[in-house]
Amino acid sequence: MNKSKFKDYLIHNPDSQSMVKLTVLYVLLLCVFGFSNPNFLTMSNFSNIFKNTAELGIIAIGVSMVVITGRIDLSISSTYCFAGITFAVLLLNGMHFAAAMALTFVICVLFGVINGIFVGYMGLQPVLVTTASQMLIRGLCYIGAGTKTVMIRGMLPAFGELGSVKIGGMFTIGFLVMIFMMVIQFFVLKRTRFGIMLLSVGNNPNTTRLSGYNTKRSIAVVYIMNSIIAWIAGMFMIARLQGVESTYGSGYEFTALTIVLMGGITFGGGKGNSIGLFLSAIAMSILENGMNLIGISSLYQSAIIGFMVLLMIANPDISGMRAISAAKRETRELNAKRAMAASSK
Repeated sequence: MNKSKFKDYLIHNPDSQSMVKLTVLYVLLLCVFGFSNPNFLTMSNFSNIFKNTAELGIIAIGVSMVVITGRIDLSISSTYCFAGITFAVLLLNGMHFAAAMALTFVICVLFGVINGIFVGYMGLQPVLVTTASQMLIRGLCYIGAGTKTVMIRGMLPAFGELGSVKIGGMFTIGFLVMIFMMVIQFFVLKRTRFGIMLLSVGNNPNTTRLSGYNTKRSIAVVYIMNSIIAWIAGMFMIARLQGVESTYGSGYEFTALTIVLMGGITFGGGKGNSIGLFLSAIAMSILENGMNLIGISSLYQSAIIGFMVLLMIANPDISGMRAISAAKRETRELNAKRAMAASSK
């Protein structure tokens, strides 16, 4: 690719703009935090970063699939917490490990079915539906756990290792599962009929429907997938923490949305970038980890993250601005020629 083609690619391809911004963000974060704290660039710290990325990264995969269709799901963090609490409560009440996991899975899928029916088939506003679902599911979390922390520590040692064992001393199983899921997402969106249809639904739902695709069913399926992904993240969460309280995960839906937006996926739907999503998830963990290491108060962290997100999602229409500039230049040149021709007469 020659220089001019590469320049045009950067200007006209939104994904490339997101990747450039993420690259600049990585360099900035590594330099600032690396110089501010000598412990930041250690292997053990990056191991913690990867561990902290896993569950939020998995949740972000589900959120991105919904956003690709031009919709939103605000109930995923409540479903994530519900999965951990329900599994723990069932175990404490004597249910077998496999049965507790299966029953928790079925209930989480039911939440996705409810969201899918209301949004996909009935056409109700996703924000309203999923906000109601969020309140319902979080209420069930309070009913199940009350104000106490539900603990299963010591009950399932092998299950606990699922959240703590590191492969090669660096990567947890949850982090590797996140990578695997993002690879699957990449091929689904780029190589399968279902993935292409989801992108088409986000771009132009009416045209997609008139082309013979069942857009209502596709949207419902995405919400069910999102609940399943929340269940997977919830299982890794309870395995890692060995206990959970009813408020756990509050606000994760917005953190996941931040990761999605930073990864180059917009609320307009119609495009998805799994590579950008992966880099964005790790960048968010690096940002939070670095701010904690250098002692930035939690009072300022949200403001800093918000400012960074604004910078990341600001995508000026460079090609449009160039076209306007070229049109103005041509107009000036044409006016100058006309003025010269008039003066010569």
